[in-house]
Amino acid sequence: MNFARATRLLALLLGAAAAAPMASAQDFGQLGLPLLFRVESKELVTAACLGVRGKEYRSAALPGPTSKGLELAVYKVLSALQSDDKSALNGLLASDEPGGSAAGVQSQVDAYRSQFKALKPLRLTYAFEFDDVQMVWVELQPAGGGKPFAAAFAFKRRPDGQLGFLPQRPMSIPSQLIQQWYLSSVGPGQAQQAQLCSAATLNSLPYKLSLGASPSDAVSALHMQGASALTAKKPGVNEEVGALIARMTQSGQQGKFELLRPFVSEASWARMQSYRDSPDGQAFLKGLSQLSLRFVWDLGPVAVAYVQRDGGGVNSMFFSKERDGWRLVNVGLVNASTRLFERKELAMAAADEHPFAHFEKKPGL
Repeated sequence: MNFARATRLLALLLGAAAAAPMASAQDFGQLGLPLLFRVESKELVTAACLGVRGKEYRSAALPGPTSKGLELAVYKVLSALQSDDKSALNGLLASDEPGGSAAGVQSQVDAYRSQFKALKPLRLTYAFEFDDVQMVWVELQPAGGGKPFAAAFAFKRRPDGQLGFLPQRPMSIPSQLIQQWYLSSVGPGQAQQAQLCSAATLNSLPYKLSLGASPSDAVSALHMQGASALTAKKPGVNEEVGALIARMTQSGQQGKFELLRPFVSEASWARMQSYRDSPDGQAFLKGLSQLSLRFVWDLGPVAVAYVQRDGGGVNSMFFSKERDGWRLVNVGLVNASTRLFERKELAMAAADEHPFAHFEKKPGL
């Protein structure tokens, strides 16, 4: 990571403390966040929803010494930063840091201490609980004025039962999806009224895919609409995307790259040109000639298709709905959206005799 980018990220993370008492916050409950999907340079709001335990803070007060739980943990961390007490801050850390070395943790702690003087905390906005992590967003005001912004502080339960501070935020899929939503055009970071999925919407989406590392009430899940290409009874996105894949397969069988152009987005087509004459390009073209569709996630403006090559494994393909039809997108592009659906367990589930049959499907849907 270059220095300029690191500086921007650090500025988003840090804050100072205030001792004003805080009105009691509502308990953690079910929240539905629209799933954001990055297509090329655009971030689209999809029809899928992330179900996660969370709460919204409606009070303008900051947590104080009489707070409890997560709010008390936030107060202690902000107080240690305000007094620049490194010893106190180290005493508030989680006992283990996922993915981070001791030197990396201390480097991040020092970064917090050096940055907090330039920021003033205004209020807590949202908190989320997923797996064994609790994450709270704090609205901050740059010193000397400037537009307020929000930064996430993460905590994890320690062996002593207290919430320990994670200066290096976890980069799990739920964490990334929450951050995407928060900072998007429909999230609290930009929208006056954040867009949420209603309980009725969550309940109406038939598939529920757990994103957690272990079963618990705090495990987040994706709620989505999907259809098996093998057993679907109703025409829909699965049929439309299936027809496009069939046309792409015909192009692959003819062995001519240029025949794919009508089916591929402009950005993906440009990337494909860079390797069309290479061995990888020929392998890609050959692979298209042997595809069979197994399952499609219908995400509204986005479709995720799982296809199987003859005698081979299952891979995901991403499509976006344009004005004149579906287009293949994100070819060769890796981001949080593609990583989410390229996970090994999803590919294995799509390869089952009955794709995704062992994933939870809500009764009657």
